[in-house]
Amino acid sequence: MALVLNSAALTIDSGALGAVASPVAYLSPEAFVGEVLKVVKNVEAEIEFLRALGREAIKQAMFSALRFAVLCTKHPGFREEQEWRVIASPTMYPSRFLAEEIEVVRGAPQTVLKLSLENHPAEGLVGLTVPELLDRVIIGPCEYPVVTVKAFHRLLSDAGVAKPETRVTVSGIPLRHA
Repeated sequence: MALVLNSAALTIDSGALGAVASPVAYLSPEAFVGEVLKVVKNVEAEIEFLRALGREAIKQAMFSALRFAVLCTKHPGFREEQEWRVIASPTMYPSRFLAEEIEVVRGAPQTVLKLSLENHPAEGLVGLTVPELLDRVIIGPCEYPVVTVKAFHRLLSDAGVAKPETRVTVSGIPLRHA
């Protein structure tokens, strides 16, 4: 299944979450190197401007650029996903709105960050409730799409989403069995 989110909540610039959303770049290794070389050329072309910013600002900007390049690049074969990633690093950018919990994911215990889906207008955090955040749900391919759709209608209704049947669709991609 895919959860399609409204982008407004992903682009909040309040700083309260300590998280940033970014689209994924779908690049081959050669294209990735090409993008890095573009950055190098731009740095060389603007060296005087960059010197005026100071060493620490440049180090921080380059660290952020490399961090996002690593975290937001995927193989071009996944381009159809049009994925966005929400990047949070609570040790670097703490937020009282993100809770860390240990959960077992695919058999491995790991730290998971959780965000309570409620608005905090005084902090500039709005659009985070399920009815506001969720644009639609795409089900499938799966073995039991009709049952799954009915379950999501109920879940969305319980979460306060009006007319949940208008927000759930079934993927036309056929199910492949292993």
